[in-house]
Amino acid sequence: MVDSRDPRVSEINTYVDELATERDENQRPPYIDPIYCVRTARILAVSSNPGPAAGGSGSGFLSVNNNDGSARRMRHIYEDVGLLNSALGHIDSLVPWNAYPWYVHPTHANGLSTAMIHEGIRTIVEVLLLAPEIRAIVAHGGDAHQSMRYAMKNDDFRTLCEQREIKIWSARHTSNRAFALPAKTRAAEEGRLRDIYGAAMVHVGLTPAVPVEPVNAVTPVAHSQTNAAAKKTSDVSDHRLMRDPEFRKGQIDGMRAPHVRPVNDFVDRLRNGEATVPYVAPLHGGFDAPLLSVLASPGGGAIAGPLCSENDDTAAMIQSRLMDGAGIAPREMLPWNAYPWRHTEPLTKADWGRGDAVLVELIDQMPNLRVILLQGKPAMGVWQRVVEKYPHVVTESLRVLCTWSPGSRGIAHPDPEVVVRRTRDRIEKWQLAGDILRGQD
Repeated sequence: MVDSRDPRVSEINTYVDELATERDENQRPPYIDPIYCVRTARILAVSSNPGPAAGGSGSGFLSVNNNDGSARRMRHIYEDVGLLNSALGHIDSLVPWNAYPWYVHPTHANGLSTAMIHEGIRTIVEVLLLAPEIRAIVAHGGDAHQSMRYAMKNDDFRTLCEQREIKIWSARHTSNRAFALPAKTRAAEEGRLRDIYGAAMVHVGLTPAVPVEPVNAVTPVAHSQTNAAAKKTSDVSDHRLMRDPEFRKGQIDGMRAPHVRPVNDFVDRLRNGEATVPYVAPLHGGFDAPLLSVLASPGGGAIAGPLCSENDDTAAMIQSRLMDGAGIAPREMLPWNAYPWRHTEPLTKADWGRGDAVLVELIDQMPNLRVILLQGKPAMGVWQRVVEKYPHVVTESLRVLCTWSPGSRGIAHPDPEVVVRRTRDRIEKWQLAGDILRGQD
């Protein structure tokens, strides 16, 4: 019999009881299994909302011992990296939670509303207060990704992050649906989860039990008493991080990181010795990314630097905000252009045609590609020619979405109602892309 009052979890489960009084009994949040220890936990694992194996008629506990695929998957991950003590069955350095802790799975299995995500932030702050050693957060899935983005605007959350030097990693949803992938791809995604938890362990002073690849935190928060550091923390939610010299240096220095080396080698071949095609920043995915974003041609920050959604220009900032709203992590997306070369003169029809074969060659090297998002009429035009000349790129497993460019003139129109419709279309297409990646379309 699992004891919800075990000293390892008694304080947090008392808080769960308090939360239960705020909703109907059928929405009661599950307790935390005493295999975890809140007082010694250094990592917080945040998912969306409790599934049926934990809430409702399930076990009543958040636990890797639950009888579902998600729990079994994470138990193996934790055991592999050394977070789970197999002899004792304990996980002393981690505690699980949800972006929205109440049981609403019957009505929100496909995702939370923005209001729910905002409401859940106060509970995450309380958990951080109850678990004083937490210095890393791993956010699983789109709802948790959005929760972390919104949380960075919460003064209490941000203060705790600054004081403890908390870093945040975005990870794939743990559900069976999120891992309904070809065997090779599924193994690679599970390997990435190990790498993410390994990176979090290193940050909090633990040694992973297996070799892991370094994974950058998506939303790092550095502790500092200086005004410059406070501004940098604010910039996490405002984007345009490439204007921060330290962040920019990290992106430039990481151009040959393992996950982007192949695509940047591809860029070198296109450059042919000249700096005419921007590299892809290591913030993003490489050929392994499931989402390909196609804009028109290099502009903004990419005129002199890499392709990056954190470039210091309006289009990049808008794209970052659209990704936030869709719960898409930068690592899930490879940025590209229909005409990938930098240029100073207006492009001709022949110029645009040069990008066709390059785009196809790029796509042919992306085994995990599930969504292509064409942004703007030039990108749509190139795709139309690609489909006509290279029909093999159109497959049942690939979704192609079209919307307006995030550039300053992308939604411009003299009729305000048209601007509203175009703005809404951009938001909806990005959200659809996120749903597809999470298997919720």
